[in-house]
Amino acid sequence: MQRNHSPHRSLGLLCCLALALSLAGCAGEPPAPPEAPETEPVEAAVADTPPTEECAFVLQATVTYDSVNGLQVQPPKICVKREQRAVQIQWRAGAGVQTFSVCGLDPLEFDPPVSGSPCTTAFVTDFSTLNKNTTQRVYEYQVCIEGGYCDDPKIENGTT
Repeated sequence: MQRNHSPHRSLGLLCCLALALSLAGCAGEPPAPPEAPETEPVEAAVADTPPTEECAFVLQATVTYDSVNGLQVQPPKICVKREQRAVQIQWRAGAGVQTFSVCGLDPLEFDPPVSGSPCTTAFVTDFSTLNKNTTQRVYEYQVCIEGGYCDDPKIENGTT
């Protein structure tokens, strides 16, 4: 079947194409550049960036709770230097906490890897584990208190 194109239809298509090209900045003068958005000074942008998690070269942590900050383990990241070899790490109940549990430590690196069994109900007032410090990596674990509040601190082994 042969199509019958009228000259008016072709002219209409050309007009639509020309209009589309001019709106896209392809015909005639290029479109004006967009206005630059207002920017904040560098200092303000940096101040809003959360700080990176720092290493704490201590072998004791304290578990605390309050209604403003919730459950916290201080320090949130314990770092063990490579030359320290095997070390004992200890957690203690602090302000607002009577008992807690530690779960999820790697059993190949930490002995014991939990504060009790089952971990979700075996709460203690303090807990110690032997960190063999044989593998350089960051270990995540969980500290919980009654009521289901938990925190996810870290231990970094082999820090230089």
